[in-house]
Amino acid sequence: MPMTSTSGGIHCGHHTEPSRTDAPLFVTLEDGTSFVNLILWPQVVENFHVLMRTESFLGVSGQLQLTDNVVHIVVLEPVAAAP
Repeated sequence: MPMTSTSGGIHCGHHTEPSRTDAPLFVTLEDGTSFVNLILWPQVVENFHVLMRTESFLGVSGQLQLTDNVVHIVVLEPVAAAP
């Protein structure tokens, strides 16, 4: 999968199955022109839990994923980003 990066404001985030510890966190990021779908696996959320709970703007780098004409970024590293 190709690598990519972007940044923007967190629009919303949710777990599809909150009771499962292995379920990914899905986050929608608004980058000023459109929305970007992010997938964060539990290990990434755990490694960056303070950042994920305190920031409203994020920069992310990860793998670009295209499934059924829907683009997602599988996040490998989130960072704090200024608005």
